[in-house]
Amino acid sequence: MTSPDHTAPDSADTSANTVKRNAIRKQGRLIGLGLLVAGLVLGVAGLYFGPYSVWWAGDTGKITVEECGIGHRPSATSARSTPARTKTVQCYGTFHSDDGAAKDLNAHVETPYHVYQRGDEVEVRQIRHSFYTAHTWVTLSRGLTAFFGGLLACGLGLLFITLSARFAAKTASESNSPSEAEQSHTLAFVLLTIGAIGGAICAFGWIFP
Repeated sequence: MTSPDHTAPDSADTSANTVKRNAIRKQGRLIGLGLLVAGLVLGVAGLYFGPYSVWWAGDTGKITVEECGIGHRPSATSARSTPARTKTVQCYGTFHSDDGAAKDLNAHVETPYHVYQRGDEVEVRQIRHSFYTAHTWVTLSRGLTAFFGGLLACGLGLLFITLSARFAAKTASESNSPSEAEQSHTLAFVLLTIGAIGGAICAFGWIFP
């Protein structure tokens, strides 16, 4: 008697497992790359609206306040049927650059949590025409919170890519070498740690100024 031939079923199982591993690897890479791109965009935006806008962008000067008003900015977390409750303070007045070359009679600037009186001077940077950023820790820390949030997203993205490649590998030889895998995991955890600690500190700084 001849023994039964199990070649076809084994081959089908192997093919199905290969397809499944490839699908897992692709999904992990797509999620990881998406998180990396989002992290880079968030990090660059955080640096621009934080340190760059406070310390380097545009001309420095002062706005002599004529009046301040308290308004409400639309909140991304509020429901559509619920009115926005994010309080903002907008101050209006005249801007004079420190070098005396620029003047703007219609200047306005958002001054977080502080209402200035008529005649007060607010140190600002003129990033572009009629757009000013106040020199406050709140403004800086908001940008830095976004930057550290970007580091968190990059760390998660790198972790997704590394773990999906390892999980989808048929054998140890198919995955990254131990040294490469260890380096990827280390970098991911470093980014996650720095992002979590830095983001928490900066967020605390502008939520509880």
